[in-house]
Amino acid sequence: MAGGVLAGLGWVLSGRAETITALYLAYAVAGIGAGVVYGTAVGSALKWFPDRRGLAAGLTAAGFGAGSALTVQPIADMISNPTQGYQAAFIRWGIIQGIVVVVAALFLKSPPAGWLPKTWRSKGSEEVKARQTTVPFTSGR
Repeated sequence: MAGGVLAGLGWVLSGRAETITALYLAYAVAGIGAGVVYGTAVGSALKWFPDRRGLAAGLTAAGFGAGSALTVQPIADMISNPTQGYQAAFIRWGIIQGIVVVVAALFLKSPPAGWLPKTWRSKGSEEVKARQTTVPFTSGR
């Protein structure tokens, strides 16, 4: 949710920026928000699909790319509209983007404790089921 707020806020601030410094700062806020959203989405996908990590990360990245591709034309149309311009486009899309991400975040959840994919529960030893790394570590939680 915080990432959605930051990403949307960054877009809105970029639409209101009156100096290049303000624009750069607004882009920094939006970039931090987008990074938080992307990292959270990939992390959640990897938790749900530990047996298909590459596919989960790839589909998540594809979803982000598809979302960007689908908004190019509406944003370009707003920018080229003489009664609206880029400021209105940035502000409106910042609000839309922020709302969409915050609402989507309400549906994200981690798998239950001890959850494993069906294929991991039905075959293989506990050693195979554990993630294989050269150095064991935890995320700090």
